[in-house]
Amino acid sequence: DPKPFQTCFVRFMERFAQAFKSVEEYLPSDKFIKVHKSYIVAASKIDSIEGNDIRIGQQHIPISRNQKEEVMEKLLKNKFLKR
Repeated sequence: DPKPFQTCFVRFMERFAQAFKSVEEYLPSDKFIKVHKSYIVAASKIDSIEGNDIRIGQQHIPISRNQKEEVMEKLLKNKFLKR
């Protein structure tokens, strides 16, 4: 028997994931990049990449290990970064 809070939390997370996916689909893929399961960034706002983090201003945003290669390819392909 799951506890009521756990059931509520799981449902909330499922709905959040669906909403996040909807936002991701709405944004133009040539301008926004999903860098982590919880982060989508505007490519033009990226100041630098330091290891597995993207820096935008003073904010450090993690890049998922699973998505780093794809993130770098998109950034280089769209010439947001130079080699």
